[in-house]
Amino acid sequence: MSNGNKTDAEKHRYWQRTIGEAARSGVSIREFCRQRRLRESQFYWWQRRLKEMRQQRPLPNNHGAPGGGRQASHWSARSWRSRRPGPGSSCY
Repeated sequence: MSNGNKTDAEKHRYWQRTIGEAARSGVSIREFCRQRRLRESQFYWWQRRLKEMRQQRPLPNNHGAPGGGRQASHWSARSWRSRRPGPGSSCY
């Protein structure tokens, strides 16, 4: 791309990867964005947009079997950390 603009597909891949990294980072979204020099509002806009796109496009089943496909995760980068059990929890 000679003009430096990214295609929509490239932007989607970038933000999917970035949102996943934020979820695994162990730091707040605010801190993650600060470290990466991202605008927090842009992060949340893409998080919301990608979630809406997942909800509109059902994931394929394994070999056409009902219920055999992967389920889309409802956990966002922010909510996963806030709901994760703490140290000493019986969940681990």
